Amino acid sequence: MASQDSKWVQDGNTIDYTPGADVVGGSVEVVGTHPLPAKSDIESGVLGALEARGTFDFAKKTGAVSFSAGDTAYWDANGTSMADTAASTTLSGCVTDTAADGELLGMVTADAAVGDTWVRVRLTNVELTSTIAGSISVTDVTCSDTVLTIGGLPAATAGDGGTIVSAGGLAHTNGAGGAVSYTGGAGSAAGTGAGGAASLVGGESGGGATGAGGAVAVTGGEAASTAGAGGAVAMTGGLGTTTADGGAITITGGAAGATGDGGAVSITSGADTGGTVGAVAIDTGVAGGTGAGITIGAANATTISMGLSTVTTGITASAPINFIADSGAADAAVLTLVPAIDGYAAGQMICFTPTADNTAACTVNVNGLGAKSILLSDGANPAAGDLDASGALAMIVYNGTAFVLINPATNAP
Repeated sequence: MASQDSKWVQDGNTIDYTPGADVVGGSVEVVGTHPLPAKSDIESGVLGALEARGTFDFAKKTGAVSFSAGDTAYWDANGTSMADTAASTTLSGCVTDTAADGELLGMVTADAAVGDTWVRVRLTNVELTSTIAGSISVTDVTCSDTVLTIGGLPAATAGDGGTIVSAGGLAHTNGAGGAVSYTGGAGSAAGTGAGGAASLVGGESGGGATGAGGAVAVTGGEAASTAGAGGAVAMTGGLGTTTADGGAITITGGAAGATGDGGAVSITSGADTGGTVGAVAIDTGVAGGTGAGITIGAANATTISMGLSTVTTGITASAPINFIADSGAADAAVLTLVPAIDGYAAGQMICFTPTADNTAACTVNVNGLGAKSILLSDGANPAAGDLDASGALAMIVYNGTAFVLINPATNAP
């Protein structure tokens, strides 16, 4: 006779149960993570039975708790029920609609209003777990707890921790691939709370001396077609309301430890493979009111280096930044450079077209910083006509106290 792989024991409607304390008929015992009702009393230490299948009326939790047929019910072993309140007794627990408060009990089979004492539930012999190993595919995931955590499995011994991959769906024919979106929860419409943050944080390094923290990389998708462009990466601050400011974007390198260097921040355009190197653009948003400036260096930078041979401003693209037309009068030139200089400094060179010929000693006021004398190279005042309004350019250089006219029109010494 062949050996048996199994032996029938019972139909499974009940399970054997020997309690460590007396069990009152009608109460619920939690075995592992399974809440099971007892039909009759079971004495401590005596073999009895708990119901594993069937439909029962269970005491419903107090408060604004209601159910509709088809809802999922959970057993809160420490909760206060409507039956407790009505009978002024303390039972062993109650049915709740919140997964975080108890164990999975089953499916509600009949509606139960807020004021009802009982709710009818069909038992479900399934374990509620917060951990799923292996590959899963879901259409939608909604968290019924206060936190939804998706974590890679911990490493075994010396191995790497489990990877988490979020990938949009594969496109069909000419369709676009599915997007991946991480969005913080919306704040309450009636309150003043902020929306939930969406955060991407590299993993913390281990306790060893040389381990680095995990990097965070955001990379646009690679173009597979000959003429297609690589995917863009966009970071945009949130839209402000009528009077509120738009959300700022801050990119900050990590703070250094006791002796290490702070993390660098690098913005690099894409390399070319026969075309043109990608541009890097830093600009302010379109101003509906007052425009904003761009500050590089602020108060903390010790040096600012520009490695390219050409620097072009976007404000006066057709002319050097140090050329301007005079808007003053004879012997009192007024120059308004854009962008403005915030102070006089030795070596500043400006070319301008005078409004009128000078008649004798003359001055120039740049960006409202105050009038400075215009002198010849020997320190003398220019001769009449040295500033020529007939179209000649006047070139002046600041020497620390006054501007020196490099090209007097009358060639005076």
